[in-house]
Amino acid sequence: MKLPPLTVPLPTPEEMRRWDEAAAEQFGIPTLLLMENAAQAALRELKRHVALRSETKILIFTGKGNNGGDGAALARLLYDEGCTVLVCALAAPAHIQGTAAQHTAIARGVGVNFLDASHDDGPELPLEWHAPHVIIDAIVGTGLQDNLRPKELAYVSLINQWREHAFVFSLDIPSGLCGLTGKARPEAVKAHATVCFEAGKPGLFFPEAAEYTGHVAVRRVGIPLAVRTMIAPSWELLAPEKGGWPRPSSFRHKGKAGKVLIIGGSEGMSGAPFLAALGSLRVGAGLVHVARPGALPCPGCFPEIMEHLVGTGTRWEEENSAELERITNMITPDAVVIGPGMGRTHAVQYLVKVLLEKTERAPIVIDADALYCFRSPRMEPTPGSAENSAAPLPLSLLGSADILTPHPGEMAGLMPVHSTAAGADHHSRILSVQNNRPGALAALTAACEAVLVLKGPGTLIGKKDAATILCPTAVPTLAVGGSGDVLAGMCGALAATGMASFDAAKLAVYLHARAGELLAQKSPLGHLARDIADTVPLAWNELCKRSV
Repeated sequence: MKLPPLTVPLPTPEEMRRWDEAAAEQFGIPTLLLMENAAQAALRELKRHVALRSETKILIFTGKGNNGGDGAALARLLYDEGCTVLVCALAAPAHIQGTAAQHTAIARGVGVNFLDASHDDGPELPLEWHAPHVIIDAIVGTGLQDNLRPKELAYVSLINQWREHAFVFSLDIPSGLCGLTGKARPEAVKAHATVCFEAGKPGLFFPEAAEYTGHVAVRRVGIPLAVRTMIAPSWELLAPEKGGWPRPSSFRHKGKAGKVLIIGGSEGMSGAPFLAALGSLRVGAGLVHVARPGALPCPGCFPEIMEHLVGTGTRWEEENSAELERITNMITPDAVVIGPGMGRTHAVQYLVKVLLEKTERAPIVIDADALYCFRSPRMEPTPGSAENSAAPLPLSLLGSADILTPHPGEMAGLMPVHSTAAGADHHSRILSVQNNRPGALAALTAACEAVLVLKGPGTLIGKKDAATILCPTAVPTLAVGGSGDVLAGMCGALAATGMASFDAAKLAVYLHARAGELLAQKSPLGHLARDIADTVPLAWNELCKRSV
């Protein structure tokens, strides 16, 4: 199934450096021109936020690298606009090299005022410049790997003190923010807006970076498409174009729109599989079936969902295997979702194993309790459930069409080789995952063939030998019980259409996140998981072309 683009490139700082080099060395595009294009793009973006006049006082802080060169080139353009401009240069001219030195020399030559701050221990500015209208941050760019030097940190602190009365505009990335992780090192400029050149960088879009970046705009500066294709980025941002998706055919048939079987439910968790079913229906599944223990009460009226009662108890048993196989053969689902509210017992592990070992089967979404069947041997049994001491299922049972949807707690148990010391408690392992979500994702995708969705603010989607996908959304409306069940059902429904599972996971995560954002526009709290499912059609509508 041919899809419109779901993502945009998100090169790491090192990949961006290679893009610049390839543009110059293989295609003859001068770096002087690329830096000029960056400055022109920054000027256009700044004008979107600030009305520039002759009395506008603009203070520009520059470092010794290419980020400082961008600042010097922008200073010249602002000077030509008639603004009052002062460049506070933290590096001596002798320490500025290459293209940055060229643009610095050009700016000086046309009359831009520079203040040499290279010998100061900290900020020392003329009194008349203690109240600028605009501050341009061009101290340190995306190449930052270590913590800011004391002098750089002092100027970053000054910028943050003055941001209450000045518009702070960062070039490429706020100084002090890591372009790969989105973490401050140890502090970063808190910009009102950031213009990022050619392509975004991962660190700009992690939710924790938002307090530093402000509004982020990505502006092309002239890197050829051939370079972007030749040096494919290892990260991508989940950002499908709104309005570019075709509407479903008028001749769409429910039997051809995807059949989903959801297996789950146990005593106290009877609603979970039905929330997954709602997610499937709301994302467009044609037919949705739920298989659940026969003695469980139905959590509500769901006439659109077809129920299959399995056994006579309130939890799953190993002998349910034959009945599940009969149901599966009867339905012939295009995708299966297993785990929501299913319980963490030997029987569940057995049923998951039987399902995965079938030679010909549909894609399977492994969610919630089914994920515990693969837990690491270091994972302690769930309190009060001695049955969880069984050896975990091997990750080799998973195929490339399967999808795992863990939250950080579930991820901590899935890790094949955990970074924390042996014997660390479960809370410490979760913190380990949260402190390095990309590393945890990479470790698990290297160990199995399945698509992995690591849920949470800034959800990550990964697959072996594929770019890591970052969803930048972080809204409290998604932090409710059952939200993950809805997402699992959505993943299953989209996979059931014949869409590649990696794409199905990307689209499901986007629509789920966008539904959360739309709900947040109504109220930050108080929504239910079913509200997320019910809002998915509105998110779909944004993606589809408007009817003429």
